[in-house]
Amino acid sequence: MIKKKVVPYKITKAQNGDAWVEAQGKVYSPSQVGAYVLMKMKETAESYLGTTVHNAVVTVPAYFNDSQRHAVKDAGQIAGLNVLRVINEPTAAALAYGLDKSDDKIIAVYDLGGGTFDISILEIQKGVFEVKSTNGDTFLGGEDFDNHLVRFLVDTFKKEQGVDFTKDPMAMQRVREAAEKAKCELSSTTQTDINLPYITMDASGPKHMALKISRAQFEKLVDDLVKRTIELCRKALHDAEVKSSDIKEVLLVGGMSRMPKVQELVQQTFGRQPSKAVNPDEAVAMGAAIQGAVLVGNVTDVLLLIQSSGGLSKDQIENMVREAEKHAAEDAEKKELVETINQAESVVHDTDAKIKEYADQINPEQAKAILEKLDAILEKLEALLTKLDDLEEESRRVSLFCSFNKRNMKRS
Repeated sequence: MIKKKVVPYKITKAQNGDAWVEAQGKVYSPSQVGAYVLMKMKETAESYLGTTVHNAVVTVPAYFNDSQRHAVKDAGQIAGLNVLRVINEPTAAALAYGLDKSDDKIIAVYDLGGGTFDISILEIQKGVFEVKSTNGDTFLGGEDFDNHLVRFLVDTFKKEQGVDFTKDPMAMQRVREAAEKAKCELSSTTQTDINLPYITMDASGPKHMALKISRAQFEKLVDDLVKRTIELCRKALHDAEVKSSDIKEVLLVGGMSRMPKVQELVQQTFGRQPSKAVNPDEAVAMGAAIQGAVLVGNVTDVLLLIQSSGGLSKDQIENMVREAEKHAAEDAEKKELVETINQAESVVHDTDAKIKEYADQINPEQAKAILEKLDAILEKLEALLTKLDDLEEESRRVSLFCSFNKRNMKRS
């Protein structure tokens, strides 16, 4: 059973049977809450455009029913907007990818956002989108990935320092922010550092959190969450009565879809490389903007020009290029070594998981021997990473020393 999130407000039953929110002594309908969000978006758009905004296209999850869509329209009206159209989020994403102009096909839209997950199977015929099936989990998103990492950090700190700071709101907030930052960084790098000085203190004095997290470690921590999304993808395919081979395009939406492990499992599930042509954070909003432009007849070709800010001189730029070339080989070697270690770590974690999964089919003594060898390999990998970090730190000190002496020689 999925544990539901605890929210800092009370849910109450309205006279019409709807669920309303009670906060700070007041009761708000879902339409009012949505209206406040749309008001803020209206203000942001007006500030950017320098003109008043009257019309809007609003996106909603594909599984929204008529009453929920009507509530969204009501929210727009309360916010002072004329909602021209309410469109499905997967349809908006498909518009952003330009699939409305493509051949007839069946596509999958994998949307893993900050708080929810949705998977939709759509059929496109002559520019018309039909939702064949939809599935998802309103309690599965990036925040849950953060929570898994937060628990790991807190438990590791408690084990190493003997201090439990879970009752300290300020310390926990710092850890949450660091966990989210690390999660994002691990989508583009194989390891990252978490450094939180003075996170807490005890009788012996202040305590600092200084940990290294590899991509393989993080993937192991959130493996259950990623697999939950894949299971829902399989259900959506079954409900749509299509096979994975029938899917001709897989679109990624939502910031969490940047995670390499997510992309890898999505590719395995649908048997094709997911499209990455559009920023997943902006895909739905871009689709809504395209729909709005179509409705008012303002669709035109867009030319993007990149203009130099002129912040650096030509000599400065050339010096920076030379410096980059000088360190390129060193960086490439280090990157290759770290990636090799990370790959080995992933193999170890995967093997460990398989042994535990099929424990009843493996000889206990053999399983124990293999697990001991895996632990020994992990220790060696961690030692290698530590040596690599020490070498990098020593190299940095030498570089700083040389730079300092070089400046002093120039002055004299």
